[in-house]
Amino acid sequence: IVSDGWSLAVFIEDFAALYAARCEGRPSPLPELPLQYPDFAVWQREWLAGDRLEAALTHWRRALEGAPVATEL
Repeated sequence: IVSDGWSLAVFIEDFAALYAARCEGRPSPLPELPLQYPDFAVWQREWLAGDRLEAALTHWRRALEGAPVATEL
């Protein structure tokens, strides 16, 4: 799992709250989220379509032209 420091702190705080609630037989103390990842994925696919998609593909093809296909580890 890869994470930045801010996100890791949020994860640890949420995990601790959920763990404590579970150990005490309580329901989750965290609020229901208005959006879930699948909602974002649908929005992103709708947003990144048509001319916007073509422009992004053109940009990245140019930006990555000549880049190595694989990195040796």
